[in-house]
Parts: sequence; C-alpha cells; structure tokens
Amino acid sequence: MALRSHSLLYHNDTLTPLPKAKFERFYFKGSAEFPQYAGQNLYVAHFVLEATNVEITGTRNQYFSVHRVAEDGSPDEAFRAGQDRLIQLRNAEDKAAAQGNLINASDQFERKRLERTYDWQPDHALMQRMIRMLFDH
Repeated sequence: MALRSHSLLYHNDTLTPLPKAKFERFYFKGSAEFPQYAGQNLYVAHFVLEATNVEITGTRNQYFSVHRVAEDGSPDEAFRAGQDRLIQLRNAEDKAAAQGNLINASDQFERKRLERTYDWQPDHALMQRMIRMLFDH
C-alpha cells in the first residue's frame, strides 16, 4: 500500500485538481502562480490517499487551508505571516501536550482566532464532491 498526495482548489463553487509542483512553487517559493486569482482567497483541500498500483483505496488524512493571493499572483506575505503564526502555535501546543505541560490559554485563544481566518472546513456535500473527484481520477 502506497500513500499519494493530492490537492484540490475550490473557488466559486468549482473544484479543480491542483498540481503539487504548482502549489509548492506558490507556497514555498513565493512564485506568482495564480495571477487569475489576484486579490482573492484560494481554498485548498489537501488529501493523503492510500493506493495500490492500480487505484486509490482510501483516505489517510485531509486538511484544508486558505491562501490569499497578492496582486501579482504570488502569496500575500502579510496573510502568510498569520499562517506561520498559526503553525507555531499548533506546534507549541502539541509539544506542551506531549510533555504533559499546561497549555497557555492566551495562545489557545489566539490559535482559535487564527483558525477562523486561515482554515476552512467544507460542508458535507462539498466533501462528497471532493471524494468522488479523487476516486474517479
């Protein structure tokens, strides 16, 4: 059993497969990959899928993220700074919990506030559309 990574872009009620290399250039290198979405938010669904050599057999994990696009099609840096802060807070919380330490309440409130901006959850119908799209590929 192998694991495969797939991402879908959700925009204006349309789902589009998102090539891994394109997203990585956008997110990690700051490349202007999405000029057509300038000034807008991209909603990205990331899936880790279980697969055989022939077909996808199940989902292992999924997460959903929001990315604001700057006027030139690159990531909006101010928005990205907020995403980075959310990642820091989650990592600190995970580390504290693993060590049996108390979790800082102010950090927890900040994390929840940031999650409202930088995370999204598809409704049931959209999730079903995503699953069908992934398994029909």
